[in-house]
Amino acid sequence: PGTTHPTRAIGAIIVLLLVLCAAFYMLGARAVATTPSTARTVFWLALIAGILCCVVQLYEFRNLGFDPQLGGGYPSVFVGLKGGLLAQLAGALIWLGSHVAQSKPLGDSAARPSSAGMFGYFLIFLAGVSLITYLVLYFV
Repeated sequence: PGTTHPTRAIGAIIVLLLVLCAAFYMLGARAVATTPSTARTVFWLALIAGILCCVVQLYEFRNLGFDPQLGGGYPSVFVGLKGGLLAQLAGALIWLGSHVAQSKPLGDSAARPSSAGMFGYFLIFLAGVSLITYLVLYFV
């Protein structure tokens, strides 16, 4: 009682962007062997969706509706979970940037399929964590 929850719409946008990032990457990883130019385009879309996800999270942190320094359970859990997710997503985007840098317009000779697959599973994991975080922080 008395805690102002952040806007659910912003949380939903964050989840949607992270799910889009994971989906685009998985599509790109599957297209690497058959159509490298398509894979490169989809990797770029995944990177853009991930960067937008980070931007929306930073906007949310600046406009929470409550002061995390006031103490209490909810503000500290919110900042801890969302901050941890943002840090992991930033690291994942650096990894995704390395995959985009390895893919060439006319062929992808440097990207390793097993590395691409592992990264895709990590993005799906982050999307799942984001969904659970959204349900816990915005509806409980």
